Amino acid sequence: MGFKWEERATYLPDVDSSDQLFDLIELCNIHIHDVSNDGMAYIGYEFTCAWEEEHGIGVMTHKNRIVAIDGADTSILSWIAENDKVEQI
Repeated sequence: MGFKWEERATYLPDVDSSDQLFDLIELCNIHIHDVSNDGMAYIGYEFTCAWEEEHGIGVMTHKNRIVAIDGADTSILSWIAENDKVEQI
């Protein structure tokens, strides 16, 4: 966290809807991986976010499924896609 706990409401307020979350994050990169399963590539989304300016947030997806959410590097780490591919077989 890049802020003091007292500042939490400013940088990481409670959210009740996806619209409120979208005000706190911004998409900065989309990574299409060379790892695929069932004819579909894994795709990583990298976001900046209000509560973690240094590392951001990353989401790895496959088809309509979220595979992993963590720091921004989650969106680029092909081993996450590879491990998921093995688990899905």
